[in-house]
Amino acid sequence: MALPPPRFTQAEMLLALLAAGAVARLGWLAVGLWRLRRYRLHSVPASGAGERFLSSAAGLKSPVDIRLSEDIASPVTFGFLNPVILLPTAFPHLNPRIQEAILAHEFLHVRRRDWLVTLIEEFVRAALWFHPAIWWLLGETQLAREQVVDRASVEMTRSREEYVDALLAIAGVPPRLDLAPAPLFLRK
Repeated sequence: MALPPPRFTQAEMLLALLAAGAVARLGWLAVGLWRLRRYRLHSVPASGAGERFLSSAAGLKSPVDIRLSEDIASPVTFGFLNPVILLPTAFPHLNPRIQEAILAHEFLHVRRRDWLVTLIEEFVRAALWFHPAIWWLLGETQLAREQVVDRASVEMTRSREEYVDALLAIAGVPPRLDLAPAPLFLRK
C-alpha cells in the first residue's frame, strides 16, 4: 500500500511557517500596544511647570500628556498624534534637575517622532522575524537613536553629570558618594 502524496509541498510549509512567525510577532506587538493603553488608562496626570518649560524648549508644536503610573519602573513615551509620557510614581520625589533631565530625554523622543519609527521597525521585525541580521540591525538602530537623544538631552540640560545621575536614578541605583572608579568612568 502506497503512502498518499504529501498534502503540502516543502515550499508551502516554509511559507506557512514564515507567515505564522509574522502573525505571532504582530500578536506580540498588539499585546504590547494593549498594555500601553492600559497603563495610560490607569495612570494619573502629572502636574508641574517644568513640563511646560521643557515642552517649549524641546520645540514641540502639540501638547504632550504627561502622566504618572504605578505599573512602570522607567519612563515610557508613546503615541504619534497625541503623545504620552508615562513616568513612574516615584518621579515627583526625584531631584528637580534629575526630573528635568528625564523629561528632556522623553520630550526629545516626542519631537523626533521616534514612536512612529519604532512602530515601523516593529512591523519590519514582524515581516522578517526569521533573519538574524534584521534583529541585529534594528538593535543597532535603536541603540543609535538612544545615543542621539542622550547627547541632545545633555546639550539641552547643559549638565552631563546630572544626566548620568538621572539615568542612574531611573535605573533604581541610589545616589552615593563617588569613590568607585566605575561612576567616574560613566561620567566620561
